[in-house]
Amino acid sequence: VCVAWSGRCFLSLYWADRDPRVGACAQGCRWPYRELEDRRRPGEANGIEEDDRGTYFFDAKDLCTLPILPELLDTGVRALKIEGRTRSALYVGAVVDVYKDAARRIAGGDLAGFRAREAAYLEELARPTNRGFSTHFLGGEAHDLSSYNAAGSYGEKNRNTFLGKVTATRPDGVVVRLKNAVRPGDRIELRDAGLVCEGVSVDVILRPDGTRAELGRSGEEIFVPGSFAAGIGALVRVG
Repeated sequence: VCVAWSGRCFLSLYWADRDPRVGACAQGCRWPYRELEDRRRPGEANGIEEDDRGTYFFDAKDLCTLPILPELLDTGVRALKIEGRTRSALYVGAVVDVYKDAARRIAGGDLAGFRAREAAYLEELARPTNRGFSTHFLGGEAHDLSSYNAAGSYGEKNRNTFLGKVTATRPDGVVVRLKNAVRPGDRIELRDAGLVCEGVSVDVILRPDGTRAELGRSGEEIFVPGSFAAGIGALVRVG
């Protein structure tokens, strides 16, 4: 939720010379401030205003419509837009997968099944770095201070590091092309469509030809032994 004129935020251009209109927003609304001083520019004052609810900054929690998804779909909408600009393939894949599964259950009349899995859906959505969730204007929380992070927030620690993609499957395992390094002892998860999530420990780094390596580096392929439901194109993340 951009609270500084979404798509036209001049704060980013003024403070950091970064254009939000091309996905380069510096997110000045998320920076932590101390009293009237900008943490990144000591000595420069920032005026603030106070209303009958108090004094606070821009830091809105992230918009999450999952709790009210049945009501949204009941309006007759035929498509949902998932925010994904500048996000990783892992983020987009996981979020789309959650909403697709949830929407199919609701549209199929399985509201009880949706509610039964709602906590698991939210846990999956919370894995990437986030600033807490709110339904804001859609759920009537926009004027509730609990929908803002009054002290400023960079979000929870990212537990969703993107490691790579499955490029081949074998009867005894999968081949993964890495985007980030993997070390012996790391625990990873294979994340495929349909909410498939399979965890495994990488005890030994193996190349596709079976030889060992000390480290799996970005751009290289490694072989992960095991029996997996995940197929080619499945995303791999930190477990």
